[in-house]
Amino acid sequence: MFLSITRRSTPQAKIDDAAFPVRVMICVPPLGFGRVSDAVYHWLDTRIGRGNYAWHGGGRGGIGDRVALYFREPEAAGACLSAFPDLQLADGTCLSSYTSPHLPFGRSEEDETICNLYNQTTTQEAMRQLFKGLEMTDRAGNVAPGRIYPDQPAPIIRHDGEALELVKACWGLPSPPSVLKTARDPGVTNIRNLASPHWRRWLGPAHRCLVPVTAFAEPIKGGNQ
Repeated sequence: MFLSITRRSTPQAKIDDAAFPVRVMICVPPLGFGRVSDAVYHWLDTRIGRGNYAWHGGGRGGIGDRVALYFREPEAAGACLSAFPDLQLADGTCLSSYTSPHLPFGRSEEDETICNLYNQTTTQEAMRQLFKGLEMTDRAGNVAPGRIYPDQPAPIIRHDGEALELVKACWGLPSPPSVLKTARDPGVTNIRNLASPHWRRWLGPAHRCLVPVTAFAEPIKGGNQ
């Protein structure tokens, strides 16, 4: 059985959200989960460990009932979804591998803010003028100002080994192979353990870039950005 975090007081909810920051919303099939739920429980208990995940009812989404699974780390959530590829994700999922066709980056209908959302209103010419006197190639095409979500390409300035170039790229670093469900890698936008061998290979100067940002969102629950 999942560790339930239902019927929580507001202080307890804040503690739970801090302990289990990774939310995965799963669609409930029309006939229920059946024996699949037993397999998921067993896998979570033996592979993730009790106390490292939790659940509660996810209410109704755009296509029906949902169940919310909470994890301490995104790697655990990714491994669970890889083990059970038939589980259908729903809006409200806060995981880099999920992109909603209706809501940017899996935001829930109630979310007004999102981590890693930023705003970019700097003109393209201003970006080119950041390094006056240095050669820069503009390969970004048309850069429109506005909000940038983690699954959307945005302008960056990087060094291609010979000169600077202005290009578009998506936010994040390559995902660990163990969490990939398909050949397409959406990237990971929240990285906590920089000492991990998987991330260390991209921490050197060769993989750094400048991201023109006007404003960056780091939501505070119950308050302003």
